[in-house]
Amino acid sequence: MAKESSNNGILAPMTKRRFLSKPNEVGVVAVGFAGGQSKPGVDAGPTALIETGLLEQLHEDLDYKVSYDNTVNTYDDIVPTTDPNFRGMKKPLAVSAATEKLSQQVYEHARDGKFVLTLGGDHSIAIGTVSGTAKAIRERHGIGRVVEMALAHIGSDTPIHLSFDVDALDPQWAPSTGTPVRGGLTLREGDFIAECVHETGNLIAMDLVEVNPSLEIIGANETIRAGCSLVRCALGDTLL
Repeated sequence: MAKESSNNGILAPMTKRRFLSKPNEVGVVAVGFAGGQSKPGVDAGPTALIETGLLEQLHEDLDYKVSYDNTVNTYDDIVPTTDPNFRGMKKPLAVSAATEKLSQQVYEHARDGKFVLTLGGDHSIAIGTVSGTAKAIRERHGIGRVVEMALAHIGSDTPIHLSFDVDALDPQWAPSTGTPVRGGLTLREGDFIAECVHETGNLIAMDLVEVNPSLEIIGANETIRAGCSLVRCALGDTLL
């Protein structure tokens, strides 16, 4: 069990983390990015913190399992060479490119249930870190929580026959179906449900119904692609 240090330096049991499935694991993303402000030097922050022994402290003193790829991300390969400031914003194209990549890196740790520690870098990186954790939380505690409760009710020793009507999806994703209703699931949510059922190991059969190519000429291909995606996820494909 990981420990937390109190104000007097005495180690105390870790507070229960309600939203993390792996509360004793820390996923570290080091970001040597300074594009969002004008003062030089902040890109050296992650290296300084790591070389001082921060990650060893987390592991040895606080008993956390630390996941770190030994990379300080600068995103030099994806930021544009020409990037003029715009209405007070410093290098908006660079910030956008870097934070989009960072969002995915943070998401991968958060999706796995770890506490995500991002070491910057300037504060513009929060655009990516917050969006990455929010994406994972929406999946795990939005539709993910619903699926979790449903599977818990079914139990781990019950065979599952998944019957999926594509009109459960929003018409944006599946317009060519008999009863399209706005406000339905996104395709990502539908795929997530199918993937979660697959991961139980209890799926024995699946129906995919109400794909009607004759109803929406333009939307038929979208609906067919959505149906294919649902089947693939139920048979082991992943959201990524």
